[in-house]
Amino acid sequence: MNKNRFLSLCLLVVSTLSFISCSTDVEPLDPAVDLTPPQPSSFFKVDFDGQTFQANTTVAYVASGNILISGVKSTGQTVSIALDGSTVGTYNTDTHIISYSASPNSEYDYVNFNELPDGNYVSNGSVVITAIDTNAKTISGTFVFTGYWSDFTNENPPAPIEFTNGSFTIPYISSENPPASDDSFTAKVNSVAFTGEFITTAYASSGESAWITINGKNTDQNTISVLLNDDAEVGTHPVTEDFGGNARGRYQIGQTAPSNATSGSVTIISKTADRVKGTFQFTVASGQAITEGAFDVEY
Repeated sequence: MNKNRFLSLCLLVVSTLSFISCSTDVEPLDPAVDLTPPQPSSFFKVDFDGQTFQANTTVAYVASGNILISGVKSTGQTVSIALDGSTVGTYNTDTHIISYSASPNSEYDYVNFNELPDGNYVSNGSVVITAIDTNAKTISGTFVFTGYWSDFTNENPPAPIEFTNGSFTIPYISSENPPASDDSFTAKVNSVAFTGEFITTAYASSGESAWITINGKNTDQNTISVLLNDDAEVGTHPVTEDFGGNARGRYQIGQTAPSNATSGSVTIISKTADRVKGTFQFTVASGQAITEGAFDVEY
């Protein structure tokens, strides 16, 4: 998978959701970006198992509708947060992923979602971004979640872990002007043309399956998302309301809660190890009809 992608959410929800190699098309980063180590006033901590996890190293990225945060101890233990949004506020359920990796060599992690008997997934926890200081380039917030062992095939998994009192104030890196790209994302929303001026992709694995998420955000800060099972092959796939199929859809107006697709389809025209091209159309629960959708992106 090619990681040379603007704001690619380098999420491996099981094998480590720490930001292994989040990178951009700008190489190197803008010289104006301050990469100095966190000052003593910076911190990232959370309580679990009767102890307080305090990170020795932190990474945070805020840009183009996403926030990525990771705290790592010298032992390799990692707590990571990925948010579908880039503003101050509360992020619940579908708008965030949180994970804890006990070791960089661990095949499985603790994640903030669990598989139900019917094969669907239910998320938990919340992240509150309390401040984004654009002058000091720091981001602050709190979080809490219950972590479930991500090997959902294990009939006797380790007990869930309660993570409480999570908080952080750490430096962040941002990119205000996304670089030129060969990627494209267009559609119509209720017959009105929609062009994705900011295109991001995410790749997440839950051990049994992996998903590619493609986000197109227009200048009005509205976002259309197409989610594809990485096992999906060239052809047409019906949109499902859960992760039981090969395709999902979503539409979000500004920072409001995203609305999931209830019907429609995604057609994969071509797919390689690092690029996918296709078309889509679906209707979301809030009533918008997304038609004539097309994407051609690197992931």
